[in-house]
Amino acid sequence: MYNSKKYWNMKKALGIILLLCIQQLYSQNELLLSSKLNRDNSVDINYKKTMPGNYFVYLNFKQYDNTYPPKTKFVADSYNGFLFGLTPIDKNRGITYSYSYMYYRGILNAKIEPEFVYLLPFKDNTSFEASFLYNIDARYFNKQEPKNWKSFQFTCNKTDTICSARKGVVIDVVDIYSIDTTKSYSYSSQRNYIIIEHKDGTFAKYEGLDGKNIFVKQGDIVLPNQPLGKLTQYDKTGTYQLRFTVDYLIENPSEKENTIQRFTYAYIDPFFQSTEGVAKLVSQKTYTTKISEDQILKELSKKEIKNRQKK
Repeated sequence: MYNSKKYWNMKKALGIILLLCIQQLYSQNELLLSSKLNRDNSVDINYKKTMPGNYFVYLNFKQYDNTYPPKTKFVADSYNGFLFGLTPIDKNRGITYSYSYMYYRGILNAKIEPEFVYLLPFKDNTSFEASFLYNIDARYFNKQEPKNWKSFQFTCNKTDTICSARKGVVIDVVDIYSIDTTKSYSYSSQRNYIIIEHKDGTFAKYEGLDGKNIFVKQGDIVLPNQPLGKLTQYDKTGTYQLRFTVDYLIENPSEKENTIQRFTYAYIDPFFQSTEGVAKLVSQKTYTTKISEDQILKELSKKEIKNRQKK
């Protein structure tokens, strides 16, 4: 799951109290809001973010005066820009307001493509064993399992190249971990990974990569079956494991009073293409990848298709 962040700040402008966000930092300032007071007493709220991809921003207004009921849900899709504005009812007076805000990666309740066929994340004609992983928080910490939980483990006996399952934008790359192959692990969270955002608002996470052999960087656009990096040995057993998930941002209506829990991520059990055809995977079964040109081309733009044909 992706961590959300919450911020508060305070500002005065021309005697008008504009309560914004005094920050409470969890890791880094991925997205910050700022205000601009205009001559007509309207207020522009702008954003700046440091990470690529779409961000859903939720505002919880504590109060507002001399303005119309403001919207609370927005998407920040660029690195910076205009988020929303407040217009005064009485243009001779300023607007007084206060709010807190939270942000999450993704587009809330995105229109996903449940029938979309994913490529298996390896080169053509690669064999591996697929299995399903349980949720750590639900099993050991008595927390609710995420909606439609599904997490895959693909196990190989060599350091295979991992490829993208579909087209998208690389929104996160973690390459800081090294593996102690003299020990055995039932589970380790310290694994290098890549997260890719797809056009339908879903995210794919590829975990278990060799930090010195990752071929993409944050902000890159990757095409279907494009090499992303190489697997690293999982532990002293000598196996190589890719952990793969697909999820998207949703709103939980039962948690309206609890803003922290109100927005969460649901998981997808995708259809995959293999040598056996198109189907959902079965646990503890060996599959062999089949990469078709049609499957690759269907996500590409006309320019990308033309460039591919030239190559």
